[in-house]
Amino acid sequence: MLSKNTDIEGLVFGLPQSKSGEAVLAIKQIAENLKSEFLIPVYFQDERLTSWEARENLKEAGCTPDQIKEKEDETAAQIILQSYLNENGS
Repeated sequence: MLSKNTDIEGLVFGLPQSKSGEAVLAIKQIAENLKSEFLIPVYFQDERLTSWEARENLKEAGCTPDQIKEKEDETAAQIILQSYLNENGS
């Protein structure tokens, strides 16, 4: 849950750049709603292959299949954010 009492400078959303459809529209709508409510910028970052990269990273780290399943989304989100920061000089 986001709070209006935080120092959030922006939100980064993973977005599959090569796809369109309901999922992409839903993500963009959520981003627009948050942008309007919190008066902060939103950014979109290509998320293609981040789940695959997350699984591979977790395998290399020695995680079990259950651990991979548990940590895959979190790890993919970290990859998306780091990619955004790398590409935008932060």
